[in-house]
Amino acid sequence: MDQTTIRIIVVAVILSIVFSITLKVLKERRMQRLVACIRQKDTERFLNLTQSRFTRFLFPPYNIEYLKLNAYLMEEDTEKIDAQFDKMLQFHLSKEQDQDLTMKAFNYYLGAENRKKTRELLTRIKGFEEKELTKEAQKLYDILIEKSTSYIADMEKQLADADEENKVFLEFLLYMQYKNANNTKKADVYHSLYQQHTSTANNGLTIRSIESVK
Repeated sequence: MDQTTIRIIVVAVILSIVFSITLKVLKERRMQRLVACIRQKDTERFLNLTQSRFTRFLFPPYNIEYLKLNAYLMEEDTEKIDAQFDKMLQFHLSKEQDQDLTMKAFNYYLGAENRKKTRELLTRIKGFEEKELTKEAQKLYDILIEKSTSYIADMEKQLADADEENKVFLEFLLYMQYKNANNTKKADVYHSLYQQHTSTANNGLTIRSIESVK
């Protein structure tokens, strides 16, 4: 290999590294601007940024649509949320994207107590390999949509040995079941308990349901 070829290779490698670093910095800066718009609920500016050629160059279409979904959720614009979920659930998704998006939609429609949508999404969840996730989703559907009380005895047994993260999950579902059973006294007990623990819990599936379902 002659010196000219070596120089060309070295220059190409250096340029590739510089381009990768520059691209990473540009992505981080644009993402910061997009997230800031969402937090400030500046939807108009956010949508203008997502529709720019520069943003579309930096990010794959799915990432941009996911950001739009979060903006609509922040706005609580139900019509746009429905349309965005419908649109994105038709995408060709990776396993991780499919699971994340489906659970996001499932939790949202649980909170909205939308029987049709949650039933459709539960069917989709049952196609996942993670059977424990399917089991938990079925439990949430039964209690929050079908107003079941059949899990009370088992959950009260689990509560004694539950860690803090699972405790708030169980307390919330026990509250909902006693509410379903019109047992106001017991419902109030568990309502008070789960509210005490909610601020320190970090169970994504549960917390989203707790915040939206009363």
